[in-house]
Amino acid sequence: MSKKEITNDEWNAWAGDVRTFLDQDLEEVLSATQQMMEANGEGEDFDSEELEENWEEMQAALSAGDRRAKKRQLRKNVLSNHGRGFFGWPKRQGGGKPTPLFQQVVLGQADAIYEEAYGAFWDVLATHGAEHLEMTRSSSKDGGTDGQTYGTRDNFVKVRVVSKNTSLKGDIREGLWLNANDPEVFALSSPLTRPYVPKAAKKGDSE
Repeated sequence: MSKKEITNDEWNAWAGDVRTFLDQDLEEVLSATQQMMEANGEGEDFDSEELEENWEEMQAALSAGDRRAKKRQLRKNVLSNHGRGFFGWPKRQGGGKPTPLFQQVVLGQADAIYEEAYGAFWDVLATHGAEHLEMTRSSSKDGGTDGQTYGTRDNFVKVRVVSKNTSLKGDIREGLWLNANDPEVFALSSPLTRPYVPKAAKKGDSE
């Protein structure tokens, strides 16, 4: 075997969290990615079609790496290059770690509150016959699909709560939810922060 070839064990160890990431619902990942970019002052750069194409290429690269050892490094490069643009990509520094139990407890409390809040939101819309105005985004996947109404209260609430949960996990990872790494202090009442970072300055920092 060539020294440059990645063994099955090495591939599976590296690709495990990538596989979990790509098992997520694309619409939810796109929504969280858009929120992340807007929070970073990069909202105008959000391109859902390009991200959907990248997602499909990542799935193909993962599948190709699973099937054969040759060119696995190339597949890793494709996955890394495309993945870093998505919210929740596990291969950045500090990514891929399980959520500590004390954080899970707080996130669970937030989920319950948002489930109630989004349910009430839906109920008001339904009372006025306006629930059809809430729709999923269109997608270029599978040849192109139109945005759809959520259809039921449960579908709407589930999608919104999952999206919010993903966003809050990102806030923890980015250090925006205060005390989130202190199990003695962190609570639902811990404040979130939204510091303003000028776009030009942020780009300059990454160069």
